[in-house]
Amino acid sequence: MTRVLLVDDEPSILEVLTAYFEKENWDVDSSMNGKEALAMIETHRYDIILLDLMLPDMTGEEICQRTRETSDVPIIMLTAKSQEEDLIHGIVIGADDYIKKPFSPKEVVIRSKALLRRIGMMTQSQTDAVRSFIEDEGQGIKEEDLAHLFERFYRGDKSRDRKTGGIGIGLSIVKALVDAHGGDVSIESEREKGTKVTIFLPKA
Repeated sequence: MTRVLLVDDEPSILEVLTAYFEKENWDVDSSMNGKEALAMIETHRYDIILLDLMLPDMTGEEICQRTRETSDVPIIMLTAKSQEEDLIHGIVIGADDYIKKPFSPKEVVIRSKALLRRIGMMTQSQTDAVRSFIEDEGQGIKEEDLAHLFERFYRGDKSRDRKTGGIGIGLSIVKALVDAHGGDVSIESEREKGTKVTIFLPKA
C-alpha cells in the first residue's frame, strides 16, 4: 500500500486530504507540527510527503532541507505563497512540486499519483511481502514480444544484430535474482499507453 505523510497545522485540511487518499486505498499518516513530522520521517518509510510551508514550530523549508539530508522521498509543498522567488527557493532546497492554497483535494491526489509515476515506482508493503510497480507511459510492448522479454539477448527489432545488445539480458538478471528469493516478476503492457513491471518479494 502506498504510504503518504500529510503535514499541515489546519485540522480541516488534514481531515479532507486523509479521506481522499484513504478512498484511493493509501495508508495515511498526519502531523500538525514540524518536530513531530521529522520524528515520523526518521522512523517510518513514506512513498511521498505533502508538506505545508507555514507550521507553528518551524518552516516547511527547514523540514524539507533536513529530510533531504537522509532521504530522497518525493515532497510536495502546500503553500499560500505565490511569489516566484518562494517557489523557486523551495525547488532548489529539495521540493519536487508545489500546490498553491486553496486547492482541490482531488487535484492533490491526482498530482501526487502523477509525481510517483514520473519517478517511476510505487510500492505496496504487506505484512508478509513487498510489491513494487515500475511504470511508464511510453509506446508499450508488442504482444508477441511479451512472452520473450525475460530471455537473454531477445530482440523485438529483428534488424539489430547481437553486437548491439538485447533487451532481455537485464530483465533475465532481475528475474533470476527475484526467483532466487522466492519472488516473482510480471509485465503488463498496452500499445501506445505504456508498460507496468510488477516485482513481488516475500519478506524474510
